[in-house]
Amino acid sequence: MNEAMEKQAAFERARWQFSLRAVFLLTLAAAALAAIGRVAPQLDVLAVGLAAAVWSTLGAVRAWRQTRRISAAAWAALSLSWCAFYMVSVGPAEVVAQRFEWTLPIVVRVYAPLEWLYGHTPLHDALHWYVQFWLRLM
Repeated sequence: MNEAMEKQAAFERARWQFSLRAVFLLTLAAAALAAIGRVAPQLDVLAVGLAAAVWSTLGAVRAWRQTRRISAAAWAALSLSWCAFYMVSVGPAEVVAQRFEWTLPIVVRVYAPLEWLYGHTPLHDALHWYVQFWLRLM
């Protein structure tokens, strides 16, 4: 009985340590995002887009490992998060293309769908503003 109580106490301590670790990491991430936001707010948008895409990918991988299936909702979240990251990554890609001209043909080809959206949809103003926001970093 004493051994069972010790195991339970060890489990409770481990769970508490995990919680403290998680709180510390979340606080660190929030502080880093706040600092980035003061230096270059557009980096926050990129970081959140990447975090959402990675988070949904990890969730899908976890579901796949457990059940060997991925639900339609998980596929939708995965697709939407990576599409959102694709859209917010156009700003840094434009900065890279401006600084390193040899990357321009690659960027033009990779972001051709966004070029079409820019020219044929009401997203024109938003995309223009976002890319210009990034280009001001140069």
